Amino acid sequence: MFLPLSQAAAMLTKGMFGGYPQPEPVYKVKQRYQKAPVGFGPWKEYAQQRIRAAAVLGRLPVYVNGRSNRAPLLVPLKVIARFMVLRGGLPDHPIRPTLKSTGGDEHLLHMLKIGTLVVCENEFASWYKVETAQKSVALSAFEHREARSWSPDQKDRPPGCGG
Repeated sequence: MFLPLSQAAAMLTKGMFGGYPQPEPVYKVKQRYQKAPVGFGPWKEYAQQRIRAAAVLGRLPVYVNGRSNRAPLLVPLKVIARFMVLRGGLPDHPIRPTLKSTGGDEHLLHMLKIGTLVVCENEFASWYKVETAQKSVALSAFEHREARSWSPDQKDRPPGCGG
């Protein structure tokens, strides 16, 4: 099964920031309109940027799914790198793809004009696990470093201010 890039970004946003309280403007809107699809823009943009970076580096394969029942077509890394970005990420429908941006592949150009950019659900899940594991390792190393660099007798100075 395949997920549109916007849905993958929404899942990543929920996973990264699910434990944080909603920002005040979002909270106020949700109090009045519980089912409104309102989110916090910077969180969504950050998730879209991470997905695009993974796609450009080849860690998360991106496909284009046409309107037919055929299997989605894998989009080459060079083509993904040439796509116009929308708020730091890749949109579901590429913005004005050209024959030059597809490296002369007419079939790919046709698919990009009519299709949707998607990721395989299984590949996204495995990439997500690796990303969260790397993030937790990085956070635990940061917390360990901060714990060593600050002691209770340095009450007036926040961590990292020397002493």
